[in-house]
Amino acid sequence: MKLSDVAQKLGCRLEGSPEIEIRGVAGIEHAEAGQITFLANRRYFPLLKTTRASAVLVEEGIALDRHATLPAVAALRSSNPYLAFAHALELFISRRVMRRGFIRRRSSPKAPGLAKARISDRTVTWTRTSKSAAMPCFTAS
Repeated sequence: MKLSDVAQKLGCRLEGSPEIEIRGVAGIEHAEAGQITFLANRRYFPLLKTTRASAVLVEEGIALDRHATLPAVAALRSSNPYLAFAHALELFISRRVMRRGFIRRRSSPKAPGLAKARISDRTVTWTRTSKSAAMPCFTAS
């Protein structure tokens, strides 16, 4: 899905290339090219310099300073990046899984362990099965 389409569906203001192809979502430490991440906690600001995500959901006024060797990252401006990220999850998770009300992600070398997420009207609740499993990554299939 094009980043411009994602921005429109999430009601965000896009700063960056509208043609970027987005395949999924991930936490800021685990995101790769083609994925969206978010920044809602100022404690994670330093990770903006090194995230490999193609786009970041952030509040207005947040500068996207990048490490010089990494490509630019697009900004999706939102008054509530955390909630916008929850809605982004809905865009990239199959309807069959959404009807069941939970998702389970596969283990990966970057984030071992399994995690469950329960999706309700306006919240996403994560359950981790290991301390090393950070924000799960979801990619459209």
